[in-house]
Amino acid sequence: MSVKAVTAQEFESLLYKAGFCHSASPQNLKIAVAVSGGADSLALTFLLKEQIQKQRGELVALTVDHGLRPQSAQEAKNVQKLLKNHGIEHHILTWQGEKPLTAIQAKARDKRYDLLKTWCLEQGYEFLFLGHHQGDQSETYCMRLRQNSGLLGLACMRPLSKHRTLTLVRPFLEIPKDRLKKTLKQLQIEWVEDSGNQNRAFERVFWRQVLGNLTPSLELYQGVREAYEGWIVRYLEAHARLSDFGYVRLDQEAFAQLPETFQGSLVSYLLQAYGVGRYPLTSRSLKGLLDKIKTSDFSAVTAQGLKISKRKKELLMVREYRAITEETELSGRPFMWDSRFLVTPSQNLKGIIKCIGEKGWLQLLDINPALKNLDVPRAVLWSLPSLWVESGEKIHPTFKVIGKEPSKDCFYENKMFVFKSKRPF
Repeated sequence: MSVKAVTAQEFESLLYKAGFCHSASPQNLKIAVAVSGGADSLALTFLLKEQIQKQRGELVALTVDHGLRPQSAQEAKNVQKLLKNHGIEHHILTWQGEKPLTAIQAKARDKRYDLLKTWCLEQGYEFLFLGHHQGDQSETYCMRLRQNSGLLGLACMRPLSKHRTLTLVRPFLEIPKDRLKKTLKQLQIEWVEDSGNQNRAFERVFWRQVLGNLTPSLELYQGVREAYEGWIVRYLEAHARLSDFGYVRLDQEAFAQLPETFQGSLVSYLLQAYGVGRYPLTSRSLKGLLDKIKTSDFSAVTAQGLKISKRKKELLMVREYRAITEETELSGRPFMWDSRFLVTPSQNLKGIIKCIGEKGWLQLLDINPALKNLDVPRAVLWSLPSLWVESGEKIHPTFKVIGKEPSKDCFYENKMFVFKSKRPF
């Protein structure tokens, strides 16, 4: 059977199937696409160009130069020249500083995402497209299977996923790479092959060579994940209180009645949504966490930056404020603080953003004693971001009281701090 290129009409269907057309507004549509110069990302870029032009949106291509190979800088410039010749805006993001000596691919991937997400956040782009294809999905499956991932992990990458303020879109997860190459051939666009893709020392390359043209079926796992996710949403609506201040109150009795598998899925979701870990806990770590929670003398345990404790008849999940060390000086640009809050300062505002802490809370009480009546755990209040002036020694009095249970609207009148849950779906 001959290999067929991906047509513009088929690509539009792939976007719809991924869920992008449901979430994207035709007005002020700003799309970023990560492009390495390989066939997958270039095919995505040129198909996006035609699609975005029809919707009168903006498209920008981003290339990350890891600096791990001597020729990487020139390769990034070559991609830039190619795209600009076709009228596509392009930026090169460079990894500065020392490079790792071990786990190079994994750390380079993490840094690539950090650079891409930071650029999108600062420039106001809500969608980042990635060229992962069917082969990448199959390799991910094998890697997770070897790591004893659970059923939900074996569902692998999502076509559309949320990451704080950014939505990642992967429309090619069911498309073989050969079809993407055929697409570029029809467009008469040349691509480059990364020599690292042939290095069998990297696990992903090993599985690529072992699999060949084999494609594991993931429909069963993806169906299970979809069912679990629907259940989680309904369960939280009935038995939990999710606060805009970034903490969770979970009905302890209802939680105790759940089978352990469901308890694990629920806790894993909440850790991803409200914690600061980059990846979900392993099955082994998650089971150890549940075993501690279920003991008769359980009081508290910490995982992925969240402290889980008993509070009356609830399980309280709160950011561990003692672990927050981030102090960021304002530069006028938006940024994520503690991987939880989007900070959007005005251009003329000066100072340092750090958590309120016990010291800052005492200062706020001196300014506004009514704050002591807030029906919010002190540990939550201490973990919130705040503006500090005078070299970070004096807290800015911007916390207002509106009723006993504050809403996000009373937390800093200028809306400079907004909690952004990293919910995985």
